[in-house]
Amino acid sequence: MPLDYQSATSPRPPITGRFCLVALGGGAIGLLTWCVLDFGLVRFAPSRIHSFDWLALLFPFVVARVAAMLLRQPDSSPRVGLAIVAAIVSSILAFVLIAFLGIPFHLAIGGKL
Repeated sequence: MPLDYQSATSPRPPITGRFCLVALGGGAIGLLTWCVLDFGLVRFAPSRIHSFDWLALLFPFVVARVAAMLLRQPDSSPRVGLAIVAAIVSSILAFVLIAFLGIPFHLAIGGKL
């Protein structure tokens, strides 16, 4: 008997619009959060700007938790796998957005590399 996803008791979860919303929204929120933190640090504490680099490590965990809540089906538990993938995708997207949009923003507000 061949095993296919349709006959499995727990079929592979489809990637839905909510997943894309979490992944893209998480990346955009990551850029926005970085810009707000960068602006505050450049403006008010330029000597301590590298003291808050560890906050970037919390981003994937926050997005994974939000994704788990948003990707939950009404009749089942949260889709942990999709939440983890959404956190990874949004973290990569946030890093790319920060590299291409955040660095020019940092230089525009008077920051130095």
